[in-house]
Amino acid sequence: MRMGLPRIEARHYISIYQRHPASLSDDQILLTFAKLDFNILQKMHQKELSDISRWWKDLDFASKLPFTREAVVECYFWITGVYFEPQYALARRIVTKVMAVTSSLMIYMMFMQHLMNSSLHEAIESYGIHEILLPALLDVYEEIEQLMTKEGRSYSYIMLKKKIVWLFTLTTTSFLGMGDIATKEVFHWVSNGPRIVKASSTICRLMDDVVDHKEHNKGHGDSASGVECYMNKHGVSEEEACDELRKQVVDAWKDISEECVEPRDVPMALLMRPVNLARVMGVLQGW
Repeated sequence: MRMGLPRIEARHYISIYQRHPASLSDDQILLTFAKLDFNILQKMHQKELSDISRWWKDLDFASKLPFTREAVVECYFWITGVYFEPQYALARRIVTKVMAVTSSLMIYMMFMQHLMNSSLHEAIESYGIHEILLPALLDVYEEIEQLMTKEGRSYSYIMLKKKIVWLFTLTTTSFLGMGDIATKEVFHWVSNGPRIVKASSTICRLMDDVVDHKEHNKGHGDSASGVECYMNKHGVSEEEACDELRKQVVDAWKDISEECVEPRDVPMALLMRPVNLARVMGVLQGW
């Protein structure tokens, strides 16, 4: 299984082929069409990001919750990595909104919990998250419900609502907006934590742990990283802990590759969502 994002690799190879013109006219025509396709889709993505950014600005989190991060562009980059294809415009809009609000919610709750030295529940109750962030999240889910009901696929929203207790269910949410291919059986499958989803989550978590540990050592972190936890539990050095986590990432990629070999439990188009989630993390963390 290739670990690079197809969209980024396409841009890379277009540049290479431009520097080395092919002698055959058919190859030149193919390159021209590839560039046109890339640029047209790029314009579509820019328009989507503009619309989502306007929605985010209207929420006015910057003044209401000044400690949250302005991460809507980062969220959209994540989701474009998950599915860049033009037919998934609705899916990108839905999942970016969910990701932006839930990530702000989690960051703000952890910050307030640390500030108050209290329980998470007390932090939520004392700082008005119910009045600011949760209504925004519920508005997004109401939009999802209306869209899914209109398409006759209300079962997908029901499955997602059962997962809302996790607050951030990116793989499940990523199946929304993918049309009839995301059947009721598919949502039951993903809700049971299949191997490929667990492997993708493992890759994202461990990659983030290693990078977070480096930032922590620079004085940017406020809590123990996953690397430090592994060091303390197993009595190993920092280098040994990082090496072990990297090995687990490699093993998780092997699991993903095996799950993408036929026979498959669900269509390949759906399996590519957790695969691309892992790929995005690799790009963001520079692995």
